[in-house]
Amino acid sequence: YSCDALFVYEELGVHEVLLESNPLKCDSSQLVDPKTLALALSASDLQLGHRYRYCVVLLEGGGNDESALVLGCSEIIPLLPTVKSNSLPGSKSGSYITSLDANLTDLGTMTVSAEIWKDQTDPHCLLTVTVFVTGTLVAQRHLNCSLPWTLIHGLPQGPYQVCATLGDFPPTESKTKCLTVTQPLGAHANTTLNLVLIILLFLLSTVLILAVYHAIRKILKRPKNHQCFLPVAQTEDQHARYVKLQATTQL
Repeated sequence: YSCDALFVYEELGVHEVLLESNPLKCDSSQLVDPKTLALALSASDLQLGHRYRYCVVLLEGGGNDESALVLGCSEIIPLLPTVKSNSLPGSKSGSYITSLDANLTDLGTMTVSAEIWKDQTDPHCLLTVTVFVTGTLVAQRHLNCSLPWTLIHGLPQGPYQVCATLGDFPPTESKTKCLTVTQPLGAHANTTLNLVLIILLFLLSTVLILAVYHAIRKILKRPKNHQCFLPVAQTEDQHARYVKLQATTQL
């Protein structure tokens, strides 16, 4: 690839305004590491504390038309002064961050830990941990590389971008690792979800009990076949009946 331009956008309210457009000249074939591109920008028109987005335009494959354009942009980050190395000692070139881990243990509380390959001859190795929310710096900790972990309280609602840098921040070398930590499901949301699940379970149990009750009732009310027997008609005793006739004679 080859470099084409560097654009700087400034955040103004909910909008981003193009502040600068600087031509760039580079060739990846002449770089020691083509995957790493170090750029220097004059900050004469930039103001400390303001937030900017930086975009680099590359031409892929040596082309020079629109089909070869590749655009990459940073997050919106604030412009911060670089702390002088005599007040905060930096790290030696032999140290680097091997891994970075961050977890939200509670609402607004985060643990950050890093693993560092540290040059044993550097007793003043410094690790700087920074936390951003939507491009705004909300927390920063300076740690000794021998104890590369910290607990940060009072964070606003995320998601968060956590960066660890050997030395000062912003870094002057590519010794930074960053990751994104999303906001976990809050306790109130968990309580609401549990309540909804309990209500659904109760309704399901009620429906099941009613279905079983109606099924048993239907079985018990099913008509049964009965056999009816008519009593045998008894023959009347035919007793002999006698009629006494009295004969009278009329003279």
